[in-house]
Amino acid sequence: MTTPRSTFVDSAASPAETLGASMAESLANSLANSRADSLADSLADCSTNVGRRTLLTQGGVWAALAACGLGQAAHAATGPELAFDATSLDAALLAMGGHQVQSTQIALNLPETVDDGAFVPISVTSHLPGTREISIVVEKNPNPLVVQFTLPEGTDSQVSTRVKVAESCRVFAVVRTDEKVWSTSRAVQVQRGGCG
Repeated sequence: MTTPRSTFVDSAASPAETLGASMAESLANSLANSRADSLADSLADCSTNVGRRTLLTQGGVWAALAACGLGQAAHAATGPELAFDATSLDAALLAMGGHQVQSTQIALNLPETVDDGAFVPISVTSHLPGTREISIVVEKNPNPLVVQFTLPEGTDSQVSTRVKVAESCRVFAVVRTDEKVWSTSRAVQVQRGGCG
C-alpha cells in the first residue's frame, strides 16, 4: 500500500498548470503502482471549475489513456483471431508465428483423393517434445486456418477431425512447441469442392 505524497503548489502558477501538473503526477504514480483506483481518485479530486486549458489537458490525458487501451486491443487481435480471419495462406501462416520449420516428426494423414471435399478425414500426430498446439491449414480455402487444437501438458499429441477442402491443394499441419513453430504438408485431390 502506498502512502499519499503531498504536492507543492506554486502560487504563481495558473490553476490550469497546477491541475495539469497534479494530474500528470497522479497519473504517473498510478501507472507506476498499477493502481487504477488511485487514478480514479486523483481524477475525482480535480476541481469542477475547469477552464479551456484544463479541459484540453484533461482531454489529452484521456486521449492518451484511450490510445493505450486501443493499442492493447490491437495487440490482442494478433493471435488466433487474426489467423482464423486470414483470407490467404501466407497471412494465416504469418499470424500463426511466421516461418514454420519443416519437420519429419509430424505425421499428417489424409486421403490422396476424395470424392467430396465437404468431409475430408485428417489426423495429425506430433512426435515433437513440448507440443502445445496443432493446427490444420488448407491452402485454397476462403479462410485457410480451419481448426486449432490447444493441448494441455501431458496430453497425447494426436488429433483427428474432418474438414472442408474447397479444391485440390496442399493441406498443412502446423505444430507449436515450447521452442518453435513446425509444419508439414501433403497434397489432396478433390473431385467436388466442399466450401461451395
